[in-house]
Amino acid sequence: MKSITLFVLLCLCALGIVNSQSPISGYGNLSPYTIQTLTTNGQIYQPTLNPQPQDVYLVAGVSENGTDSFNAVYSNQINQVTLGLINYVSGAISDVFTFSIPVSLSQSELNGFQLVQKSDSNTLYFLADDIYAWSGETLNLCITNINSENEFTTTILPLGTNIIGQLAFDYTAPNDLYYVGLSTSYNQYQVILYNTESNTQKKTLTLNGISTDHLFKTFAYRGTVYIVQTSSTSEDVISILSVNFMSANTIIVANIKVSSKPNVIDISLKDGYLAIFSSGLKQHQPDASLIDLSNFKVIEDLQGLALPNYSQYFIF
Repeated sequence: MKSITLFVLLCLCALGIVNSQSPISGYGNLSPYTIQTLTTNGQIYQPTLNPQPQDVYLVAGVSENGTDSFNAVYSNQINQVTLGLINYVSGAISDVFTFSIPVSLSQSELNGFQLVQKSDSNTLYFLADDIYAWSGETLNLCITNINSENEFTTTILPLGTNIIGQLAFDYTAPNDLYYVGLSTSYNQYQVILYNTESNTQKKTLTLNGISTDHLFKTFAYRGTVYIVQTSSTSEDVISILSVNFMSANTIIVANIKVSSKPNVIDISLKDGYLAIFSSGLKQHQPDASLIDLSNFKVIEDLQGLALPNYSQYFIF
């Protein structure tokens, strides 16, 4: 495992020798104002976005259609979502496709974006609250499919009221989408596995009797969905829990030591590697732990990462 402070990281970046053996190309974060990246060969980019979007939702990997660019999901104006390219060297944004979200949904509460790209279509999965709910905020799973002729349809599937939700698409099992919701009323997780070909539920599970965390994140890999949350026993530890549908329980597969009690947790998945970003109340720059999902061991541990402690974190 490798531990690097901010000062050492910047010195190593200047020399161009930041972990040349790293399995990823770098770390970054995206805000409505800037995109910042630290590459593992020592390059640092932090351009201002041009034009600046109203909000940013997702960095979805390096694009095959643009040099030095990431696929991204963002919003330029109210009630619209845009797929586009963000050049991480220049900061230039190029819109590819914009669609309107139904007026019944609250744009201020959009989250959980997952982008699935195929040769003839793009599909966006995301969560949104219903602004017209009278008996509590209703959370909806939204599925927007964009075909090769730039025609789009949006399907809305209600999930329930008074819940916090996350989505995780399993890119190793291309028809599996997981929803994990935390009930604010019952303090329990609900897990649903969807078949994305038919938009139907394959499995459902309610997890009772386990510690929950409103900061939780979720990801899916090789047919299993995982919950990332603060430890129930140590305030400076983040736990990764695998969800077992058969036994209706969770198993802790890793405990990650962090600098301080987190009030921010974010994750990013690339191939077989997971990065967990975290920061505490008095921590101005986040820590990042890179985990090999073949054995759940930390292979890089970056402390005081040269990125601000907000916005969308990612690895690439």
